[in-house]
Amino acid sequence: MSRFLRVAAIATVLLVTAFVPATGWAQLTRGTISGTIKDNTGALLPGVTIIITNNATGVVRTVVTDASGFYRAPALEPGTHTVKAELQGFKALENREVPVIPNSEATINFSLDVG
Repeated sequence: MSRFLRVAAIATVLLVTAFVPATGWAQLTRGTISGTIKDNTGALLPGVTIIITNNATGVVRTVVTDASGFYRAPALEPGTHTVKAELQGFKALENREVPVIPNSEATINFSLDVG
């Protein structure tokens, strides 16, 4: 291997290694909100739009429930958030006081009524 390729390989390894601790630290300083959405009969609801708003900053994250009615929003800033669930044909629900704690997961489930 030529000297240039060896130096390039070492530089690449050092560069990649330098970013690993920063990524790990970010995961420890953020939290997750997840849950399951059902209707009032207990049936799982896919396609529900979940709107998560950081109450202090106004930053909004939107996710959609999967085929099993499950949603997950990782890497949220710590603080109190509002979680709102919306699906056409159902009454929207929200929880305005959801704490996001670093390196933890809050579970917020909703049961939507037809409306």
